[in-house]
Amino acid sequence: MVAAVNGACYGSGFEMITACDIRLASADARFAIPETCFGLAPDMGGTQRLPRLVGPGQAKRLILACEEIDAQEALQMGFIELIEKNYEGLQARALKLAQQIANNPPWAVRFGKKAINAAADSSIAGGLLLEQIQSAFCCGTQDQNEAVAAFFEKRKPVFQDR
Repeated sequence: MVAAVNGACYGSGFEMITACDIRLASADARFAIPETCFGLAPDMGGTQRLPRLVGPGQAKRLILACEEIDAQEALQMGFIELIEKNYEGLQARALKLAQQIANNPPWAVRFGKKAINAAADSSIAGGLLLEQIQSAFCCGTQDQNEAVAAFFEKRKPVFQDR
């Protein structure tokens, strides 16, 4: 899931994009998770996902002090992956990135995402074992064979999720 943030992204919107795989923002984007200053606790995963993205110290600063950050600071701390100058560029970049992902074999994308997500909760040895299992599954699938054939035939692959 690719999030494209233009303008203000506060509260539940902020927490929602912590669940996205990739976050992009326009240069004028602003981010805050102000629940604490209203006497509330974040309740949509912000206290669980945000520390994994930016580290516990930055998460505490954002959640406990309710500090607002701009796109540049969000990029520097690793909360977002890219900044585009304006809304049009943001939309074009987000759609291009999503299309690049969608153009790849579905099983390979699923497994890549699962392994990356599991890396936060497992040991290196467990993560490497997961990679090996996933790779063995993908070898010989129809989509994997199609990807290789399309590469050598210099054509766009047609994947069937098999």
